[in-house]
Amino acid sequence: MKKFISFLKKGTGIYLIIAFALMGVYALVMATPCAALLQYEDTIHFYDAIEPYNDGILYFALAGLFLALNYKVFRNDERNVYYLSNFLYFGVALAFLVASVIYLIMGVSFYQGQYSQLPFEDINHYFASIQLTKSVNPNDPVFLFGYLIAGLLALGFVSLVLVFVDGIKERLAYNQRRKDGTGTTLQEVK
Repeated sequence: MKKFISFLKKGTGIYLIIAFALMGVYALVMATPCAALLQYEDTIHFYDAIEPYNDGILYFALAGLFLALNYKVFRNDERNVYYLSNFLYFGVALAFLVASVIYLIMGVSFYQGQYSQLPFEDINHYFASIQLTKSVNPNDPVFLFGYLIAGLLALGFVSLVLVFVDGIKERLAYNQRRKDGTGTTLQEVK
């Protein structure tokens, strides 16, 4: 188990960078299925209700990238004994991951609900009648990708919790060793 936690400790920062980068890319491309709707008069303003969620997902992704990039700054990947700054980082990061997952799921489900109410047959018939090669897919995979990214962020949360719990155990063991008068070398603190 110690090797697994050590692996998580080293890799969690990179994993979170990748997960939040994917979330950012998703925010940039999630409106792709409704791009064709700009040419169908009845749905020209379809995206207006979704845009705040889309922007929010992008903001969460950018803030998450900033937070993930600071994982190494606080030396969470190297320290054997965590300090107050590390515990504060974990508290903020864990709360932010929960908020990110919830917001992403809310945004994707709202978008999916709005999208599923579109009159696909009418829209595709209209495009065919004016000889456009465009069509709107009622089962677009963009929603699945959003849920998968939320799952990736949830895995990042689990990884961060495991590293955090190990950090708490190490800190308690360090405090006990200091109290007993054994094991307070700089090598141990790192």
